[in-house]
Amino acid sequence: MTAAGNRFRRRRTRGDGEVRFGRMLAISLVIHGLVVLLSAVAWQPALHRPPTEIYRVELVSLPGAVPQRGRLTPAVVTAPERPAPPVNTAATKAPPLPPPRKGSTKAATKTAPLSDTAYDAAQDVIERMQRKQEIAEVKQKLKELLKADTRKATSAPTAPAGAEPGKDKDPGSTYEAYIRQFLKEAWTLSKYQVGSLNLAAEVSLTFDAHGTLTDYRFLRRSGETRFDESVQRAVLDLRQLPTAPGQTFSLRVTFNLKELLER
Repeated sequence: MTAAGNRFRRRRTRGDGEVRFGRMLAISLVIHGLVVLLSAVAWQPALHRPPTEIYRVELVSLPGAVPQRGRLTPAVVTAPERPAPPVNTAATKAPPLPPPRKGSTKAATKTAPLSDTAYDAAQDVIERMQRKQEIAEVKQKLKELLKADTRKATSAPTAPAGAEPGKDKDPGSTYEAYIRQFLKEAWTLSKYQVGSLNLAAEVSLTFDAHGTLTDYRFLRRSGETRFDESVQRAVLDLRQLPTAPGQTFSLRVTFNLKELLER
């Protein structure tokens, strides 16, 4: 059996080994070529990646058909320049005034009605100004009359208009008419500022030899504060007589509201 078994065994020849080696070499080359080809294909997109394009879009305006290609650096925002002020050519030439409407002149002359308090205050100011002017005129007239007297300073001056004759020995009687007229003109008060017209006050006045008011006091008050204050203002206006009486004298003066308002 050994001889029969060996009879069917194929004998190896010298060329069989070379054939096997050639096949193995060819297969190895094919496999290595496939590996190299696959590697080249896999690495090619990473090596040749195209650059990324960056576009800049302004938010103020709409994007155009072809947007501009920008850079990664932020855009520098610059403040817009202020426009130069326009030259006012119309200032040199004034526009013509529109024609006045009918009735506008009448409306312009009409003034808003004054309240009672404002009206009384305005009337009070006007009356006070008129009385000051009258007082100045009375002083001037009395000065002229007293300067015309040629008697000595120690004697009594000529009595002013309205003084009673035969009483020149007393300086108070000589100046009484002037003082009463002066205080009557200097007194100012509206009848709407007091509650009653039955008011009266008595004041004592003292003048020195030079005609200066040195003292005054109320002998009897009216009980109405506004009326008493008006009397005090009138007395304080009589600070100096126009001429020197030569000696000290006192005088009583009564302020009656009804008589003062009737002047």
